[in-house]
Order: sequence, then C-alpha cells, then structure tokens
Amino acid sequence: MSRGPRYLFCGDDFTGASDTLATLARAGLKTRLFLTPEGLEHSQEICRLDAAGLATAHRAMGPYAIAKEMEAVGRMVKRFSPRLFHYKVCSTFDSSPETGSIGAAITGLDAVLPNCRTMVLGGQPSLGRYCIFSNLFAAAPDKTVFRLDCHPTMSCHPITPMSCADIRQILTDQGLEGIKGVHWPLYENGYEQVRQAAEQILGNREIPLFDVMEDKDLSLIGQILYDQVAHPVVAVGASSVAQAYVAAGADARTAPVPQTVAAPEKPVFIMAGSRSQATAAQVKDAVGFERVTISPKAIEANTQKALDDYSAACQAALAKGAHVLAVVADERDHTLGRGRIAGFTAELITRICASGMTGRLGIAGGDTSSLALQHLKVESLSFVADVEPGICLCRLHAPGQEFLDGLEVILKGGQMGSSNLFTALTGPIPVPGL
Repeated sequence: MSRGPRYLFCGDDFTGASDTLATLARAGLKTRLFLTPEGLEHSQEICRLDAAGLATAHRAMGPYAIAKEMEAVGRMVKRFSPRLFHYKVCSTFDSSPETGSIGAAITGLDAVLPNCRTMVLGGQPSLGRYCIFSNLFAAAPDKTVFRLDCHPTMSCHPITPMSCADIRQILTDQGLEGIKGVHWPLYENGYEQVRQAAEQILGNREIPLFDVMEDKDLSLIGQILYDQVAHPVVAVGASSVAQAYVAAGADARTAPVPQTVAAPEKPVFIMAGSRSQATAAQVKDAVGFERVTISPKAIEANTQKALDDYSAACQAALAKGAHVLAVVADERDHTLGRGRIAGFTAELITRICASGMTGRLGIAGGDTSSLALQHLKVESLSFVADVEPGICLCRLHAPGQEFLDGLEVILKGGQMGSSNLFTALTGPIPVPGL
C-alpha cells in the first residue's frame, strides 16, 4: 500500500473531471487531474496531494473496453487505499449499455475490489440536476426543468438518448443490479434514519441510490460517505459527490484568497466540436472572433488537405492578433462518425498549440476535449479559477513542452455555459465576490 491522496476520482470524460477538480480545489484541497494512470501513479507530487483524479474517455467507449480499463484503475485504488473513490459521471447520467456504460465501469472495478461498498448520488442542484424518488430531472438552457426522458436535448441525444428517467432502471439495464432508492422524504427524519436505511441496503449487498434535491442534502449524504471508515467506498455520481465530501467537513481546508485572472497576452483559440443547443447559442453570440468553419465533408474528401488548410487559416488569423473560433459545421450528408471528427479536431488543436500562437485554449464538447488532451500528451491539469457554474479555467502541466506547459484551458461540456461564454474567455476572468 502506498501513501497517497485520501480522495481519488475517475471522470468518464475530461470536461466533467475538470469540474470535480475545481470543486475540490475550491475547498482548499491540493488537487491535480491526471490524464493517464501512469502519470498519476508516478507523479512526484502524488504524496503531497489531498485529492487526485484521472480523466478518461469512457463516455465514448464500449462496455468491454471500459471494464478492462477500470480493472487497471481498481489496482491503482487498491495501491493508494483512499478514503473515498469517486467514479465521476455526467450529471445527466449520459450512458447506455453500448456506450459509456456506468454499469460496466463498476463491474470492472468490482473485479479488483470485491469488498468495496458502492453508493450512487443522483443529482447536482448547483447545475440544475435534481433526483426525487430515484428519478432524474434536469434544467434546459432556459432554466426550465424537465424529467430526463422529456428533456429537449437528453431525450434525443445522438449517442445516448435517455428514454427513462429512473436511475435505478438506467443502471440496471447496464448490468448494475440491486439498486435501492433512499428517498428524499426520509431526510426530514435526520441523519441516523438515513444512515440506517443505507446500511440495511448495503448489508444486503445492494447499492443505495440517494435522492438529491437541495444543496443541504449533500452534507447529510457526505457524512454517510465519510463515516464508512471500515470499508473501501466507491461513490458514483456527478461532482455532487465531491460537494458532499466537502460539505461533511472531510479534509476541508481554508481555500486561498482568489485573484482575478488577467486576460491572456496572446489570442484565444476556441474549438467548438459540440452540436448541443447551448454550444450553438455560444457560437451565435460570440463577439470579437475570426471564425473558421470546419466542414466534415471536406475532412471526408481529403483529410490531410483539410487539416493543412484549416490549420493555415487559424494560424494566419492568430498571427494578426485575432481571437479564433473554429466551429464544426452541422452537416449531415457525410459518412464520418463522431469519433473521426473529434480525432480531426484534436489534431488541429495540437497543431495550433504547438505553434505557440495562443494564450488560452477553449474546447467545447466532451469527446472533442478528451481526444484533444490525449493528442497533446498533457500530464495533468490544475485548477485556476471558476468561470461559470460547472466550467473552470485550468492550467495544463506538460513538462518538456514549451508552448503547452502552463497554457490556460477551458474544457466545456456541450450543455454547459451561458450564451456569452466564448466572448468572456477573451478577457479577464473575474472571480465572484471580488
């Protein structure tokens, strides 16, 4: 057993993992987000960290590949023996039996950690995600709250459309059986009754699923998580797991006084690879950018020529001092899969960063972010400042890469952010309360 962080987390995509990084760092915990298990295990800083995370591309992977990767993660968890292991999933539980299977991830982990206690948290009020009687509700960009299977985006998601709002059924369909709800009305009876309900479920070797309707619910749930001192604990959920851990007073520290982050000295480069409504609104309202439209049909026709042409166009604009917004066109008459397009944008981002011409990088889209950071061969990320709820400014750590080490980056999930987000990224990042 190696001495290491008391809180380990594994994100099923890069944008969500960076939100958990921010949640823990904001509470004063020394935290890093790593891109490979080897980078985490062999980091010279690991013994000085309170929390450490691993970002993966699970949300775009098949169940077998996820399970095999999680077996390796499980061995790492066994080595460090943290107080809590958090499998960070999207706040809307984006997943299916075929793609991004949460059930496959926990099954792979169980193969290595058979005595762990698994619990699920079903909401994150700070992001407009609410779980009541095990059913998940989510706010749309206009703040209207929908049941998940009626949500205008999630019900028709191109990869993982959600036809059910009951998290118990969603996870059961993915092979994670024996999930029992711990429902919100019980919380009025206080900690002890909620703890006893959870213990009874765990005693039957089943999995408690906690409703989350209000922020105050998280301190109660966090105390239950923290009190499992005799057992390794696996908590499945969004960044609300980290919020619960901190709310319970677990390893809390006085956070450093934040400072407003200055505007970058070099132009901003943003890659919008998501086709979500929120990202479309951000592209539409972006001001002060020179735009480069990336055609999937052009990629399909001649990938290398398209890469050379778009790279040249972006670098020409950056050389003039212009901020650049590269947008993947919403074309339908091509045969490229989502992964092929994300791979292309990752190569384009790598070229732009290697040129040293950008001072701040923004990436919109989970798959786009995941593949881009893999291409860039980044070792880890650290938190710099909050930008908006669920979106943070991070710093890349890439020893030996002159133009990449220290570069500021924002990784944004498709549904996250206000319509003026991209414009805001070109200037100083104000810290709330200053």
